[in-house]
Amino acid sequence: MKKPGWLILCLLVALAVILVALGVFYRLLNNYSENVYEVGLPLLAIIGVICLLAVLTFVSIAFSSMNLADKSQALALPDGSVRAVIALSLIVIFAITSIFFYTKLADRSISVASFDTSAKSDEFATSLQSGELVARRGPAPTAPAPGAPAPGAPAPAAPDPYPFKVYFRANGNQSSDDFAKQVLTMIGTLVTAVSSFYFGSKAAAGGSKSAAAPVLMSVKPTSATAGGGPQELDMTGSGLQLASNVSLVKGEQQVAATNVVSSDNLLKSTIALANLSPGTWDVVVNNSDGQSARLPGAFTVNPAGTPPAATPPLPKSVVPPSAKKGGDPQTLKIAGVGLQAVNSVRMVQGETKVAATQVEPSDILVSCTIALTSDLPTGLWDIVVETSDGQTAKLPGAFSVTA
Repeated sequence: MKKPGWLILCLLVALAVILVALGVFYRLLNNYSENVYEVGLPLLAIIGVICLLAVLTFVSIAFSSMNLADKSQALALPDGSVRAVIALSLIVIFAITSIFFYTKLADRSISVASFDTSAKSDEFATSLQSGELVARRGPAPTAPAPGAPAPGAPAPAAPDPYPFKVYFRANGNQSSDDFAKQVLTMIGTLVTAVSSFYFGSKAAAGGSKSAAAPVLMSVKPTSATAGGGPQELDMTGSGLQLASNVSLVKGEQQVAATNVVSSDNLLKSTIALANLSPGTWDVVVNNSDGQSARLPGAFTVNPAGTPPAATPPLPKSVVPPSAKKGGDPQTLKIAGVGLQAVNSVRMVQGETKVAATQVEPSDILVSCTIALTSDLPTGLWDIVVETSDGQTAKLPGAFSVTA
């Protein structure tokens, strides 16, 4: 048997011995002691805590045998397990103590006091507090004198020398009641404090983890003309959910953007072009937690009168996605945006390039024809489109040539 198995067996035996010893002790206490509740209830609480710790120990050993233990934590259990045990143990103790005190305070046994005269009985009944008197009984009616008892018959019972009975339920000692209330208040406060500490420390541990630093990857558009109206900027990246400020920076100049709307991967804002001088500007994002990101030279302001730059082409898909080589020329339809200026389409695989013919562009679709000769290599090919002003865009592995 492996070592963890021996440990589990030893712990089981030790737990069984402890429980049997406590059970025997409780049995003897129940048979020979009148104060069974005073000692039995704390004993029950101790047994419960021991069982809870034993179960946690078994879980820890099981985790260790499966290499799931965290040796940096108490009992190699997940963080917060020991705090949870303390909180649960205090709650159990509070419940047992509450039930015990309530039972002792609410269940007052009925007592009887006997007197030889009615005056003494009245005086005692008057001295009782409100709610303590249960009932009063006088002497039993006197039976008529019987005749001579028969031979061998038992003699009649002697009359009760204290015939006046007062039945009452004592309210108990006020000091004891106050002490019980104070104990309940103290334990309740302790349970609240420990529970608050447990959940508060968990929240603090979760809140202490700082958010990831923001990262800027791109800005659209990349340029605008000076003196124009407000320009919307779309920025992509990561860790942008806490972005609270966006600004354009060039040397000592800094212009803040407005209408900042952020998510984890996308950031939108508006910049006033009238406040920007021509040149290249850095885009800077500041998070509410003090972290920041900068994308150098990401935005260009062109002098007034400069025609706006053409939107770069962005192909997204090719139909059909594959074709056999050696057949008739294949018509390809390339979908995307900003394709209206495309005048050249080619397939590229390594150093091999195949130009398309009959290129017919529109804003969202380019139609072209390509010759799939029998000597073409099979496999995946990139689709590259080029506009009349020299801008290119690639769709990697978008078309497959099969044998």
